[in-house]
Amino acid sequence: MAEPEPPSDWERELKRQIGRRYGAMARDAAFPPGGGDKMRAAGYPGDWVNGLPDEMAASYSGCGFPFAGLDALIARRVVDLGCGAGLDALYLAGRHVGIGMILGIDLAPDMVARAAAAAARMSEPKIKFMASDLERLPLESGSADLVVANASLNLAADKGRALDEIFRILEPGGRLIARDLVRAGPLPAEILTDPQSYNTSLGGVPEESDMLDALASAGFHGATIQDHTEFSVVYSVAIRAEKP
Repeated sequence: MAEPEPPSDWERELKRQIGRRYGAMARDAAFPPGGGDKMRAAGYPGDWVNGLPDEMAASYSGCGFPFAGLDALIARRVVDLGCGAGLDALYLAGRHVGIGMILGIDLAPDMVARAAAAAARMSEPKIKFMASDLERLPLESGSADLVVANASLNLAADKGRALDEIFRILEPGGRLIARDLVRAGPLPAEILTDPQSYNTSLGGVPEESDMLDALASAGFHGATIQDHTEFSVVYSVAIRAEKP
């Protein structure tokens, strides 16, 4: 595995800010309000959401339901990038019998600890978690056949590098299933001039065409961006791509 270039000072500071923000959210249970309601509105099955302990449902901080229309996912080795409190990993383990081992990865160690506690409480032994930067994954090439991500690519300082890493760890025929944010046109001035906008998701949102270009540059074939849903001043979309 080739050694990636070290991050710039700007990238290091950005990652520190993101790690601090999401670590504090995990430690203090300071998630945006209405997590359970947001999950139901996004399309997570209501009976599954209702079966979660209240504090787990409250920890939702994604931008949609990545698995809409995918009723029988089959994958032996899944990597959930930017896994947050582990809700998507728990959903896959609990609702898709064809899913094998799941590795959830998040930048914030406190978030990883919260996700691991949730998996233990829900008796999901096939889910493991680790703290890592999604732009520099400590995983072997071809070690996954499915990568999922929910509202995490927009936080990557270098989205091209993040997609290169996803492509690298996927085996041939492996898939990327993501729910993320794109924009159509420039971001409003109040976001561009807000120094905190990047680590609150909106500042790093790319143009849809740039996201498609980055997917193609990474090597993915047949990448699609669909299901545009308004999300603040941008759009939440479903991203699908496959490694040939």
